[in-house]
Amino acid sequence: MHKLVVPQRIDIIPSNNKERKIIEKVREFDKQKSVFKDWVEDTEEILEQCMEHDFKHWKLEKFVKNEED
Repeated sequence: MHKLVVPQRIDIIPSNNKERKIIEKVREFDKQKSVFKDWVEDTEEILEQCMEHDFKHWKLEKFVKNEED
């Protein structure tokens, strides 16, 4: 078997720190370029229609016996 003995290093080890490059990327949302371009925003009328439809299918009276609750 070979045995290798290296002398202890006495001199100062040079520092090789590189400066980090930090690039901040600002993302902007463009609706016309996204998958949401065909999506139509809800109006008050549409929201009211949705609520009326939901109220028709509620089973709330089965759970709440007292009307004050």
